[in-house]
Amino acid sequence: MNDNHIKYEKGRYGISILEASEIIEQESRSALVRKYGSQPDKAIVSRFNKELEIIKKYQKADHYYLAYLVAKRCDELGYVHSLRGCGGSSLIAYLLGITEVNPLPPHPLRL
Repeated sequence: MNDNHIKYEKGRYGISILEASEIIEQESRSALVRKYGSQPDKAIVSRFNKELEIIKKYQKADHYYLAYLVAKRCDELGYVHSLRGCGGSSLIAYLLGITEVNPLPPHPLRL
């Protein structure tokens, strides 16, 4: 999806970014494989799936997507950023580059 042309629709409580949930899942799943390999530890996969389920259930994909775009743009421009908030201890936020804080207990990364 072209970041310069975000598709959205007006809803009862504001706007909703179309495909935000799918993009967040795809990008974070790709990052999960890059960081932990094609078969990550079961505890990591469980945490990932649980967070993704909560994001979808409470319709927070728009928030994560916007934060992801801001973080991505800051990285492209070479700006230091620290985007945090209620999702600051989120594995999904870590995988998307929204935060540099890995919320998982100490563990070996697969490089």
